[in-house]
Amino acid sequence: MSRLCNLWKLCWWTVRLLVLLAVVAALRPPPPLVVVGPPQTVQTSNPLIGVHTRLTDEVEEWKVQRTLQMVREMGAPWIVEFFPWAYIEPRPGQYDWSHADMVIEHARAQGLTVIARMGWVPDWARSPETTPTMLEADAYDDFAPLSPPLSAAIGDGSTMWSSGTSRT
Repeated sequence: MSRLCNLWKLCWWTVRLLVLLAVVAALRPPPPLVVVGPPQTVQTSNPLIGVHTRLTDEVEEWKVQRTLQMVREMGAPWIVEFFPWAYIEPRPGQYDWSHADMVIEHARAQGLTVIARMGWVPDWARSPETTPTMLEADAYDDFAPLSPPLSAAIGDGSTMWSSGTSRT
């Protein structure tokens, strides 16, 4: 009888715990819904002013969107954004453009020109004794294929250059 009573108490506490967990999960706010929205136009009195953003490591899309809204609202018509090669191609031939595409999509929606900076050589494309900013001559052919897709993603009216790497 005592064993049955203990089993019943265990079941009762297990059910209570599961209900509590379900309630806590239901009360947690959902992640913010991010909608790109209609295209905007930058109103500026000085088109030479731009902002060097650093959205590379920002994982929350709403923060990327809000940052670029603020750039537009302050009247800067262009941004410089860093797109690390090591993030885009972590392994040879394995590309992940999702973050770059998201940043460019939100920048376009805000009417901003994107000047892309590429760099940060992945481990697989450089000698172990070098830093991520070292692009050795034998890796030029590995780096070159990144430019056309990024240029295509950015589109007309935007500039792209490669920076942040030194050459041997």
